[in-house]
Amino acid sequence: MAMRTIPAHRAGGDPHRWWARVFGGIFLASAVTHLVLVTTAPHSYDSFADGSWWPFVRHAWHSFFVPNVGYFIAVLIAFEAAVGLLILGRRYRRIGIAAAIAFNAALILFGWGFCIWSVPVIALLAWFWRVQSRPAPGSDAVAGPIARAGMSRGSDTPPRAAPAHSSAGKFGDQGSQVRAREDVVVGHPGKDDQA
Repeated sequence: MAMRTIPAHRAGGDPHRWWARVFGGIFLASAVTHLVLVTTAPHSYDSFADGSWWPFVRHAWHSFFVPNVGYFIAVLIAFEAAVGLLILGRRYRRIGIAAAIAFNAALILFGWGFCIWSVPVIALLAWFWRVQSRPAPGSDAVAGPIARAGMSRGSDTPPRAAPAHSSAGKFGDQGSQVRAREDVVVGHPGKDDQA
C-alpha cells in the first residue's frame, strides 16, 4: 500500500495563524474605524498631517486631501480591508505583509507620533515576513528532491525496484558465454556434432 505524505499546512494547520490574526485583525479594525469616522466626523482628518516635519506633506494634505476626503478615505478603507484579508489568508499572505510594511513606512511622513508606532510595527512585520517565507516542517520544500526521487509527477506510487540477481547466477551466465566462445575458437564439437 502506497504511503502518502501530507504537507504540514494541511496536516497541522497554519503554523503562523496567531500572528496572521493579530496583523490582519489590526488592518480590518482600522478599515472599520475609518468607515465610522468618515461617515460621522469627516472633519476629524483635517489636522491629520499637522504633526509632519515636512512642509510639503502638510501643504499637500490641506490643499488636496482634505477637500476630497471622502474619496481618499474610501480608497484607504478598501486598501486596509484587502491587506487584512490577504494576511489572514495563506496563499498571498506575503503580499499582504509587504503592503502593510509599505503602509506603515508611509505613516512616518506624518510625524513623530506615527514614527513611534510605525517603526516597531515594521520590525515585527519584517520578522513575520521572514518566518512566513520559511517552508513549514514536513512540507514538500523541506523534503527536497531526495524524498521525491523516482516519484513520477502526479503519482503517489513509487516506482518498483528492479529484481535483484544473485552473484552466483550472474557469474554463471557469464561463464557459460565464455565457454561457448572458447568452443567456437578452439573447435570443440558441440552436442550436435557428437551426435
